[in-house]
Amino acid sequence: MAAGQDMAGQKNMSLRRTFLGHPGGVYLIAAVEVWERFSFYGMRGLLVLFLIAPATQGGFGWGEGQALRFYGAYIGLAYAAPIIGGYLADHHLGPRRALFWGAMLMCAGHFLMTGPVLFPWLIGQLHGVPLHALLHSSPDLAMGALATTGEVAARLAAMARTAGVSASALGAAYLSASYSFYLAVGLIVLGTGFFKPSTYAALGRLYAGDDPHRENGVFLYQIAVNLGAMFSALIAGTLGEKYGWHYGFSAAGVGMVIGALIYNWKQNAYLGRIPHMPPARAHRARHGRRADLSPAERRRLLTIAVMGIFSGLYWLAAEQSGGSINIYAAQHTDRAVLGFEIPATWFQSLNPFFIVVLTPPAMIVWLRLGRRVNQAQKFGIGFVLTAVGFGLMVGAFFEGLYAVDGRSAALWLVGAYLFVTLGELCINSVGLNFVNTYAPLRMVGIVLSFWFLCTAVANYGSGLVGSLTQSVPDGAVFGGIAFGCLCAAALLFIMSKSFSSWLEAPDGGVK
Repeated sequence: MAAGQDMAGQKNMSLRRTFLGHPGGVYLIAAVEVWERFSFYGMRGLLVLFLIAPATQGGFGWGEGQALRFYGAYIGLAYAAPIIGGYLADHHLGPRRALFWGAMLMCAGHFLMTGPVLFPWLIGQLHGVPLHALLHSSPDLAMGALATTGEVAARLAAMARTAGVSASALGAAYLSASYSFYLAVGLIVLGTGFFKPSTYAALGRLYAGDDPHRENGVFLYQIAVNLGAMFSALIAGTLGEKYGWHYGFSAAGVGMVIGALIYNWKQNAYLGRIPHMPPARAHRARHGRRADLSPAERRRLLTIAVMGIFSGLYWLAAEQSGGSINIYAAQHTDRAVLGFEIPATWFQSLNPFFIVVLTPPAMIVWLRLGRRVNQAQKFGIGFVLTAVGFGLMVGAFFEGLYAVDGRSAALWLVGAYLFVTLGELCINSVGLNFVNTYAPLRMVGIVLSFWFLCTAVANYGSGLVGSLTQSVPDGAVFGGIAFGCLCAAALLFIMSKSFSSWLEAPDGGVK
């Protein structure tokens, strides 16, 4: 009886429409995500450029390979953390509390990204010496070491003698910059772990299982996500590149604070029918035990697992946007327009811009096609489109190879971003709706966490793949990615009929 009332309550909740046939909670989650993605993509667009910028330009002075590997590890951990966050949301916190604490941790992390400037400055004030300026006076000093030993210690000692300052004070300023940076990154990763699966889980619980608006609700959510990402590249990216990296990181922090305030202001009004009790605990309260998976549920979970792996492969390619393609835009692309040089981070706004513009037509296309094209076939189409995008990057490489200045036209990158984005519209939104539709309700958080784990491994791999550009030509790396995407598409088209039969099997399990 209780289970029936719970399902009825969910269905009634799904019928509380406010605009375009969707629940009000969808728009609240979307509004929060605008600002969360503003902060995340602000960090994403600036991170590699900040790490490879020499110390004299306020950066960390790392090599490109090291920066790309760190970028891959950061993005990978940001998508791996939801494994823990999803479990805690399902079993202990519930999606609403997990979302709140995730937002708080990310706020702290983004503002702490100013630490590499703030803490050396404060230590310098205590000693009456501009230690921050001194740290960034040598083009040969690489920032970010966790101990002042070896070559770092020798350089710091030489700088201290030349400037006539305390070597211990300069070392403390150096370490404060390093540790504040890594702590900031850790807090952002941890906060993302709580926040990301909770938003998707809450979004899924706003609809009944058979609601035809569900997939388009995910598309609306993606529009909001990409609005934040688009303006982040233009605002945080410009501030970081033109005025100082810490200004860009601070702008990202302000965005996260705005998102947290909106959520705390309106969560009870729009998410009040989503209970605070974690779904796994609520299930045990209704049934008194953990329900075994039915055969149909097992087949669906296996299908989700396989599709999650393919989703990860897509992100291995797509995350080159923040890594190797980002560096290509900065170093090998003609960005001059009417005497003005476009900041490299502005290219990061192309993907979210295309998402916002192309999502409405994509919604119409998928709605009209209905079940004639299944999820595996949609993924396959997405991989073909992504392959075209990386094929254009190969074209950019060859144009730059034979150009006098070694630079290629910016239109190559615009085309590449367009096709990779078209691939995303076939894979990302479709995949997230796929999880929310076919995963057992009591397991949505942990299943989403597995989905993000696949993305995490792929994102870490994207850094490793991107770093190959240090040893082999960029064109070979981009061409290899295009070929891999075509292979993935072929496998998906071959397996699509089997996946459909597994998903359409009758369900005998308990949600």
